[in-house]
Amino acid sequence: MNRITILSLSLLPLLLSGCGSSKPSSSANTNSSPSNPTSSSVSSSSSRSSQSSSEPSSNSASSTSDILVKQITLNRTSLSLEEGESFDLVASIYPANATNKNLVYSSSDQDCVSVDQNGHIVAVKAGYSLVIVLSQDGNANASCYVSVSGIVAVAGVSLNKESATLEEGQTLQLRETISPYNANDKSVTWSSSNPNVASVSSSGLVTALSVGEADITVTTTDGGYSATCSLNVVEKENFAFEVGDTAFTVYTKQSAYLTSRYLHIITPITNTGNVNIYLNSASYDIYDANENPLMSVSQYFCDKMPRILAPGETGYFTVDSTYSEEVLEGLSIVPHISIKNAKNYKLKRYTLSNIAFSLDSYGYPKAIGKVKNELNEEGSTLDSVHIVLFDQDGNYLVTLSDVMDSALASGEEAVFEATTLYCCDISDANQIGDYVAFGEFYQLVL
Repeated sequence: MNRITILSLSLLPLLLSGCGSSKPSSSANTNSSPSNPTSSSVSSSSSRSSQSSSEPSSNSASSTSDILVKQITLNRTSLSLEEGESFDLVASIYPANATNKNLVYSSSDQDCVSVDQNGHIVAVKAGYSLVIVLSQDGNANASCYVSVSGIVAVAGVSLNKESATLEEGQTLQLRETISPYNANDKSVTWSSSNPNVASVSSSGLVTALSVGEADITVTTTDGGYSATCSLNVVEKENFAFEVGDTAFTVYTKQSAYLTSRYLHIITPITNTGNVNIYLNSASYDIYDANENPLMSVSQYFCDKMPRILAPGETGYFTVDSTYSEEVLEGLSIVPHISIKNAKNYKLKRYTLSNIAFSLDSYGYPKAIGKVKNELNEEGSTLDSVHIVLFDQDGNYLVTLSDVMDSALASGEEAVFEATTLYCCDISDANQIGDYVAFGEFYQLVL
């Protein structure tokens, strides 16, 4: 009784016709003998009896000799599909020797999910449907719950970086973000506008190959949306410098009250790399001719001219210190130099002009001239002027300095007066030979 009540009324004709076709009646045989009225009357009587009976017979769908389907199992009992996707349900029948193995498939919502009589499911539109399979003998059934999600289109894409600077050989992992987050097709392609400068893999890994610029672009397969990272590839950082030969002079200076001996030391430093360097500190150990230590000049008495060097520039560590030792011949000096990487400093130079040298009232050399900010930007509070003096033979004399009272605005010009705190063996400005002048201006760039 329970088996009959679950069947849809629309399927009853199919089930009845299926049951009838599974075992043809003997009355339908045209070769049967008319001399056997008993068989015919029994069949008619049985039919009338079946129709008039208030209790349905167990033989109403099959004969007593048929083996009924007892159980149907499906390869899936629940399923999630996207619009347009399909799936094949596979049914297994028990017992395997059932007389009628024909099955009937149906969908509770054909607008959502369609199914043919081979169990082929097609997701039509978003929603839910129950796909039912019945044995044609009406004795067993099974079902699969199908959920269909709609297709969410891509609306845009962005990258974790819009611009980047890499050194040659460096890599950068770019990551895309697809919107909306639940878009169905999140596949993308990557490209480089200049593959000789930078390459990009299918996963967004960028490799800097040579100095130059390139745009790295990601494009969505769905909708063709794109986002770009502007890449600047610079020369591989090379922090390097060269320490030149340390030179020194010792001389005496007579005043009205005493005679002083001075030691002047200079060490040239050349930036041989491709990043700015900072002349941090220097100290000097001084030995006599027998390598016996005489004294040490600490970094606190050491100056650097200029403080920051651009690639290719030469600067100087200088010392002007009193010297009390009697030893004058055979001195040897060992420098201890500290140089730092100053790649985060933006280095500029002011223009110096009209430089003239003279001696002040104490007999110390000084330099007067013009300093101008010819840059299209404001100056910093670290502006200064340094002039390293050499004699006619190229020997170091002294360093003159002047710290600007205020930063120079773009295009502004001022007069500088560079002096020294230390005297040197100069009695006439004509003794000054060559010189190196720096108008220093640098800013920290974070």
